[in-house]
Amino acid sequence: MDYQLIAQGVRVLSTEALPAVVSSTKIFANAPAATRFATLTVRGGTLVINFNGVATATAGHDYPPDTYDLPITVGIAAVAEAIQQSSAVTGQITYWGR
Repeated sequence: MDYQLIAQGVRVLSTEALPAVVSSTKIFANAPAATRFATLTVRGGTLVINFNGVATATAGHDYPPDTYDLPITVGIAAVAEAIQQSSAVTGQITYWGR
């Protein structure tokens, strides 16, 4: 997360383990109402996220193991879904906002 945003009052709202994603799952379903960003940490496996609905192994954006800062609002969280592309995906999501 950008330190300038932290200086502007953006703070951690919550952190959770990445839910199981064997089938297409709304992984941001627990995003607090004030969410503006999410830090997604993927450990092991590759996660596929479709920000417009149901995710499949070929429909969405690939997220191999790494840490990603994503602009996420409650509206996006309501429709975005993810699925594992390869071996079991583990990780965490940290929600940021004001």
